[in-house]
Amino acid sequence: MKNITSLYTSPIIKKLDKNLEQIFKKAPHLPKALVGIIVKIIPYLILISGLLLVISGFNTIYSVRSPHQLISSWYGIAPVYFYLIGLLRILMGSIALIAYKPLKNRKLNGWFILFCLSFLELIMNLCSVLLFVSGLLSALLSLLINLYVLYEIKSAYSPLQNLINKTKEIKTFVKKEIKNETKKITNKSKK
Repeated sequence: MKNITSLYTSPIIKKLDKNLEQIFKKAPHLPKALVGIIVKIIPYLILISGLLLVISGFNTIYSVRSPHQLISSWYGIAPVYFYLIGLLRILMGSIALIAYKPLKNRKLNGWFILFCLSFLELIMNLCSVLLFVSGLLSALLSLLINLYVLYEIKSAYSPLQNLINKTKEIKTFVKKEIKNETKKITNKSKK
C-alpha cells in the first residue's frame, strides 16, 4: 500500500495538483452541505465501482472470443482493444478498492488516488476515441467534471480538516460521558 500511495504523491502529481487547484479555485463552489454528503458517500461509491470495474474487466477479457469476436469482425475492431480495455478496467477497479479505506478515513492519499483514477479514466476513454474516432468531447467533459468535484471535496481530506473532525468527535464523546456521569451521580443522590 505504501508503494502505491507514494506513486500518487510523486512530485509530478503534486505539481499538477497545485496547477489545477489554482484553476478550480476560481470556479463556482458547491454548497457545503452537498460537499459533506459527497464526502460521506464517496468511499462506498468507490468500493462498489471498484468491484464492478474488476468484474467488468475480467468479463471483457474472457468474453473476447464470443460475442465480441463477432462484433469486432463486423466492424474491424482488433481483439487487442478488448484486452486493453479489460486490463485498464481491472487496474482502475483494483486502485479504486485500495482507495476505499483512505477515503473512509478522510486521508489525503485517498483523494490523490481519486485524482489519479480520473486520469486513468481519461486514458481508457482516449483508447476508445482513437479506435472509434468519436467521443473526444465527452472524454474531456468527463475529466473536467471529475476534477471539478474532486477539487470541491479536497478540503475535507486535508490534515487540518481531519484534526477538526477528530476534535468534534472527542467533544461529542466528552459531552456524552459527562451527561452519563451526571445521570449516575443524580441517581445516586436520589437514593
